[in-house]
Amino acid sequence: MAGSDGIMNRGFQTWFAVTEGRRVESLFFAGVLLIILAIVLMLNEWK
Repeated sequence: MAGSDGIMNRGFQTWFAVTEGRRVESLFFAGVLLIILAIVLMLNEWK
C-alpha cells in the first residue's frame, strides 16, 4: 500500500506541476465538461 500511495503522490505532484501554469484553462475546461455532463443527464431524463 505504501508503494501505491507513493505513486499516487508522485502522480498528483506531476499533475499539479503541469496544471499550475494553466490553472485558468483547466478550470474552464472542467466547467465545460460539467456543463456537457449536466446536459447529457437532462437529455437522458427526458427520454
